[in-house]
Amino acid sequence: MIYLFLNGDVPAKSDYYKAQPHKVIAVDGGFNKIPKTLQADILIGDMDSVKKVPIVKTIKHPVEKNQSDLELALEYIFNNHSIKEKIVVFGLTGGRVDHQLFNLFVLREYAKKIDFICETEKEKILVTKGDSLIKNFKGKTFSIFPLEDYQKITIRGAKYPLKEKKINMGDSLTLSNVCIDEELFVYSKGVVAIIINK
Repeated sequence: MIYLFLNGDVPAKSDYYKAQPHKVIAVDGGFNKIPKTLQADILIGDMDSVKKVPIVKTIKHPVEKNQSDLELALEYIFNNHSIKEKIVVFGLTGGRVDHQLFNLFVLREYAKKIDFICETEKEKILVTKGDSLIKNFKGKTFSIFPLEDYQKITIRGAKYPLKEKKINMGDSLTLSNVCIDEELFVYSKGVVAIIINK
């Protein structure tokens, strides 16, 4: 499993910190957010937010460029690694709003190939398509944010279930639902962000 640290809201505690990932990749200022239990293998970015340049493999890009540091990091991952498991992203939210929105749409393109689990201090965000079975969030609120138009979405195990409902980007029908069972099932024809409040 690959961990990706961005320069956003990184949780102080996470069960993922106890595991041994295949790679830990820091995206620019995300290097400053890596917990002491983990160590960066690679640092990617323009280095404008890194407090101190570390002694790790570094892939430096110019400050003025046509892609975000996250895009460049994902290009590196998919060009250099055989991805078979979900990628865990820390720090996706919590910074500038424009960065947060673009981050989601950058993940959208890669989520057509593999799922992303994004952990913040307050949310767990799954960027995915197809079937998703989410456990241990009974009583928690969640929203489904479509990242593509003309979706067919099914929800089971929630206060407001849906069956193959057509949803477009921007529709608020899937805003603020509640998990009422131990297992939440979501099916989406296209890519969505399932945002669960911890």
